[in-house]
Amino acid sequence: GFGGGGGGGGVDSIASSLSAAAGSSGVGGVLGAARSSDDGLFERLMLTDPDDVFPLAYNIIFIVINGYYIIRWLLSHEIFSSALQFSEQEEDLYVRCFEPLGFRRAQFQRLLRTAS
Repeated sequence: GFGGGGGGGGVDSIASSLSAAAGSSGVGGVLGAARSSDDGLFERLMLTDPDDVFPLAYNIIFIVINGYYIIRWLLSHEIFSSALQFSEQEEDLYVRCFEPLGFRRAQFQRLLRTAS
């Protein structure tokens, strides 16, 4: 079962600890709960029902991989590139030659970095 046998331990207990920490103080609370020896999070993780290990590992891998792709997508799109500052010459080159071709500012910035 996914609930750790209903004995108060396992994944349900870990999830409730993390959600309580997140609800009270955001990400800092979750990180604090993960580091806290009083919370016993790591001890409960080690005592997790063997049937719960695969789904737990799968979820952790899922979060890491998708987090990587979300950050990669954000960095390659206009969300962060609006802060890019070009010199007057670079701005003129971008506006006249690259913007009409559909280049985004982030792509143009990468092109300038590799050309240097």
